[in-house]
Amino acid sequence: MFDWVKHIFLAGLLGVIVIRGEGLFQGCMKIFAVTGSGQNAGKTTAVVNLVSEFKKRGLSVGTIKQIHEMNFSMDKRGKDSWRHAEAGADIVIAASPVEAVAIKRISGLNRFDEAMSLLAGQELDILVIEGHPGVDMPMLYAARDSDFCGSKPIGQNVVAVVSLSPENFGEMNLPVFHMTRDVSEIADLVLAQF
Repeated sequence: MFDWVKHIFLAGLLGVIVIRGEGLFQGCMKIFAVTGSGQNAGKTTAVVNLVSEFKKRGLSVGTIKQIHEMNFSMDKRGKDSWRHAEAGADIVIAASPVEAVAIKRISGLNRFDEAMSLLAGQELDILVIEGHPGVDMPMLYAARDSDFCGSKPIGQNVVAVVSLSPENFGEMNLPVFHMTRDVSEIADLVLAQF
């Protein structure tokens, strides 16, 4: 079990999780997830808006995008990087003049643990995860309208609902925000959890 996992479980539901460490993660990183009622719920819109807002505030930001397609790969069959992995490389870094991509096959392993291990050494202020990470942590719940809130259970870790049509939500026990107009307030809510 990674050290950061212990910190997540110890932190419990005190708000947005703060990871403090000396091993994998130096300093302090805040972490939360944006989940939702399915495809086209607005998760990516919410994540993109929040990343932009956090960057405007001078924060260093990382993201993890959960992908549920079983055979999804960033790599392409037959390409040199694919051949490196096929030959047995534990990790392949594809580096171009404008970006670098890490490709690590994780057959049967916990993808969230593996994604977090790839962030080791990164000095991030905040990490935004799109999709349910499979561990308890504070979350924003993206929904097109109130009907979609009933299609999946919202869960006890959700601190707010974000939507493109918040006016269509009735009384809820959670704050409901417009995911583009209210992005500053959403960011304030997330950061206030610390």
